Amino acid sequence: MYQKKIEIINLKPETIIEDIFVIKYKKPVDKYSRGWKFELRLGDQTGEINGKFWGSEEREEVEKMYNSIRKDSVVFIKGKVSMYKNQKEITIYEMKPLEDEDYPKYAFIGRSNRAIKDMYKELLEKINSIKDEDIKKLLENIFIEDDYIREKFKTSPAAIFKHHNYIGGLLEHTLEVVKILETLIEIHP
Repeated sequence: MYQKKIEIINLKPETIIEDIFVIKYKKPVDKYSRGWKFELRLGDQTGEINGKFWGSEEREEVEKMYNSIRKDSVVFIKGKVSMYKNQKEITIYEMKPLEDEDYPKYAFIGRSNRAIKDMYKELLEKINSIKDEDIKKLLENIFIEDDYIREKFKTSPAAIFKHHNYIGGLLEHTLEVVKILETLIEIHP
């Protein structure tokens, strides 16, 4: 299994890398003085960086590599970090598309700054404080007794992007909504 070794934010010029990245977008194959090339925008949970694959004079070979990857796929790259127009980029020497089972599921998703176990404990305290026994039992069935839902709820993001789009985001967002409602109840009982 491939592991993420160094985050984009920590890449330094002249660093040789062998790491995994997600493809954000790709530019078409284009001619250059020594053959054919294409450019990619690579990402991880800390940012994005341009990558350039300088291929051979064999257009079909370069196009085959280009066609083997798609936006949002994960690739293993061997290359070197360099500077171009005051921006870091990766010169790609080798690239291999990966399957979902080749890398950790959450390699490119951030995590909540709060500990999941602490947030879950807070949720249990909120459920325990509910006076209506029917509602309390319903929430216990969902968030305590159902192992599958409980574990998914604790680790799932709340959104694809913008807010709470990280591991533990749904739990964190739920607790924030509860806090808003508790404040509202204080103002308008």
